[in-house]
Amino acid sequence: ALPSEWAEANRMITTDVSPFPGKFSFDRTPYLREPLDCLSPNHPAHTIVVMKGAQIGFSTSVIENGIGYIISENPGNTLFLTGHSDLLEETIGNSIDKVIDSFGLRSLIKPKKTGNKYFKDFF
Repeated sequence: ALPSEWAEANRMITTDVSPFPGKFSFDRTPYLREPLDCLSPNHPAHTIVVMKGAQIGFSTSVIENGIGYIISENPGNTLFLTGHSDLLEETIGNSIDKVIDSFGLRSLIKPKKTGNKYFKDFF
C-alpha cells in the first residue's frame, strides 16, 4: 500500500494532536497525499523539496504519517532534526511519542541506547 493509504487505514487522531479527532483522512488536505506517497520505497524520487505555508496540516499529514509508515512498513534509520537541542524534549517527548502511539507502533521501537531518553548528551 502507498504511505497515504496506510496512514488512512492505521492512524487514529486524538484531540491533543488535532481539532479533528478520529480516523485520519486526507479529505481536509488532499494536496498532502502526493508528498507523503513520495516516501514509498517504489517511488522514483530521491529528494523531496516542499515550499509551503504555515498551518496547512503538513506536520500531521506528511511528517508524522511518514514516520509511522517508515517504522511500520519500511524500517530503517530515520534522521529527525530539530532547530535546537532545547527542542528535543518537546519534539521527541511529545510529538513523536504521540505519533508512535497513535499508530499503535510502540512495540516496534527498539532503542539503541539506554539511559537518557532524549540523547541530550550527544549535543
